[in-house]
Amino acid sequence: MRRLLLVTFHFPPRNAIAAVRTGKFARYLIAQGWDVRVIAADAPTPETLPPEIRDDRVLRAPCRATRAYAATGAVPARDEPSSLRRRLGMLRAAVCDLPDSHRRWRREAHARADRFLGAWRPDIVYASAPPASALLVARILARRLGVPWIAEFRDLWTGNPYYEFPAWRRRLEASWERRVVRDAAALVTVSATWRDALRAAYGKPVVLAMNGFAPEDMPPDLPAEAQAGETLRILHTGTIYPGFRDPAPLFAAVARLGERRGAVEIAFAGEGLGTVADSAAAAGIADRVRILPPVAHREALRLQSRADILLHLQWNDPREAGTISGKLFEYLGARRPVLGLGYEHGEVARLLHAHGRGIVLNDPETIAARLRLWIDRKRTAGIAPLAAASVSGLTRDAQFAAAARLAATVADRAPAQAPPPFH
Repeated sequence: MRRLLLVTFHFPPRNAIAAVRTGKFARYLIAQGWDVRVIAADAPTPETLPPEIRDDRVLRAPCRATRAYAATGAVPARDEPSSLRRRLGMLRAAVCDLPDSHRRWRREAHARADRFLGAWRPDIVYASAPPASALLVARILARRLGVPWIAEFRDLWTGNPYYEFPAWRRRLEASWERRVVRDAAALVTVSATWRDALRAAYGKPVVLAMNGFAPEDMPPDLPAEAQAGETLRILHTGTIYPGFRDPAPLFAAVARLGERRGAVEIAFAGEGLGTVADSAAAAGIADRVRILPPVAHREALRLQSRADILLHLQWNDPREAGTISGKLFEYLGARRPVLGLGYEHGEVARLLHAHGRGIVLNDPETIAARLRLWIDRKRTAGIAPLAAASVSGLTRDAQFAAAARLAATVADRAPAQAPPPFH
């Protein structure tokens, strides 16, 4: 039986989209006959994800609550008023938080690893990032254990399109990134664009293992049947990033519908959605937008399966070309058509165009034309679900197979050697 140590900041039951991936990956490996242990963070997020593996297999090292984007690699909020205090805070983070703000978690993970692992030894260490601290923890543990390690990039490190720090910091951190990744035996990433970029940058084996949806988490009665009605229901679940991933073009399109705007309802479920209400009011369609409270993961999946159209948001910038959110695959698993706002020539647009899964648009007039088509379809026959064949191969297990094969290959090729003393 092969043994794998998974190092990840995010892991169930702590709720984050990254935790859904890492939890499902650990579960998949165990089902495939691997013996898995996990080092994760006791992160300050709601415990609303179902556990995927036995708790005694998981070390949750303490971490200090920090800014949300520092912890997750997400886009920072840009609607905060500029202030000296905030600028000083950003300067301090640029100087001190290298590569991120999880120094305490790294220390705790290293200090507690030997007691947690005991006599158990992995054949390979697998790190999932961001945050980049997971890579640093995995690198040191792999050296101490005398085994190879794999770096998984759910988002790029210094190549992240939302990298927020100054150019001098990026140059410094990029040098560090090269040294860290150079020690990895192989890499995994979630889009073909990033796979090609990482392969060119590091000359290492790079495997594509996209995100996916988990059929066991979806409502049992999928797909929901098309139902005719007077209101086209559009839903977005998750976080909004004003100025980057925001619904303003859709709101402008609804405003252009005139008397027919009453046939559209747009609902948002998640946290920090005050800017959505403001944006809807600015567009003059506040009465067509509903703000829902955050919901547990499986409730979000249920809501998605009952919507007519699911709204996916991206930054409309070429730097977003390789980004494919995990949420998009859950949308597809819900078997609902997707309206994307964002970069029209990237991987999301190609994924949606294939098999008629959805479309990416940005021009309000073009979006309005599409809404009119959907409104008419809703009134006559309802919005049909996606065909089962259109989402074939997009499950998490189907995508994880490539990463598992890579891990097995790397582990099997590693020279047999007694590990050094673990202390």
